[in-house]
Amino acid sequence: MPVRRCWRWRGKYFDYDRVSIWPRPLQQPHPPIILPADSDEGLEIAASRRVPTGSAYRSSRRVRAVFDRYRELAGKHGWTPGPEHCHLVRHVYVAETNARAREEAEPHIDYFWQKLLSYHRGSMALMGQSAPPRPARIEKPEDVPLYELDFDFCQREGLTPKGRPDV
Repeated sequence: MPVRRCWRWRGKYFDYDRVSIWPRPLQQPHPPIILPADSDEGLEIAASRRVPTGSAYRSSRRVRAVFDRYRELAGKHGWTPGPEHCHLVRHVYVAETNARAREEAEPHIDYFWQKLLSYHRGSMALMGQSAPPRPARIEKPEDVPLYELDFDFCQREGLTPKGRPDV
């Protein structure tokens, strides 16, 4: 695996005495590897190498499809992934009431989407590209660029759970 090879400097053909890996991994033999994937190609690589996969900021429908495909591809390679092989990244906020959860979380979640992820627009501008126009009709959450998401959209699409602990 390429990442694992980066951490080794004593190989079959070369020995590097003055390589600095910083910070050095504390875990031995190495930290856990997760290959986030959303395409068949990425999921195939993860499944064929028995590496856990992950999904970040996707709708529940898309996450289910990705993990189902990963399990299918893993089966093709002779193994069955468990829950520890499927990772999910989402914002979650819990407060005493739904109203308070919204009041406390909304500005931070909107800041994340619209400010922190706005670098995508800047990257496109640097490459002489412009952001694609927002589709007139949104079929699925993945049709909207992450930097255009907002609190209400994320709530409707199940991208950012928030609310009372008992919900």
